[in-house]
Amino acid sequence: MIELQDVAIKVLPESSVHGISNIAWALSTISGSSIYFGKMDLMAKTASDSVEEFKPQFLANTADAFVYKSMQHLSSPLFFSMSQQASLVPTGFQPQELVQFFWAFANMNHHPLDDFFDSLNSLVQKESFMSTSLFKNLS
Repeated sequence: MIELQDVAIKVLPESSVHGISNIAWALSTISGSSIYFGKMDLMAKTASDSVEEFKPQFLANTADAFVYKSMQHLSSPLFFSMSQQASLVPTGFQPQELVQFFWAFANMNHHPLDDFFDSLNSLVQKESFMSTSLFKNLS
C-alpha cells in the first residue's frame, strides 16, 4: 500500500482534474489515516491549483475524500476554493453530488458555503428553476 501511495503522489502533479479527484478519493478510501499529512497537504495544494477546472462531481468526490471517516484532513484553502468553484457551477450538481458536497462541508463545520447557498438561492428565485439540471431529478 505504501508503494501505491508513493506512485499515486508521484503522478499527482501531472494528473487531470479527474485523476486528482480519483487519487484523493482512492487513497482516502484504501489508506485512511496511514497517508502522511504532508502527502495530503500536497494533494490539497494540487487540487486547489486546479479547482477552477473541477466539475461538480470532482468537487463532491474531492471534498468527500478529505473528510472520509478515517481521513478527516482539514485543508482550509482547498475547502474555500471548492466552495467558490461550486458557487460558479451550481446547476451542474446531480442530487447525490450535492448531498455528498454538503455532507463533506458539514463534517468540516467551520467552512462556510455562503456563496454557494447564494447561487442556489438565485436559481430557486428564478421562474425556470425547476428546469435546471440540479432540480430536474427532484421534481
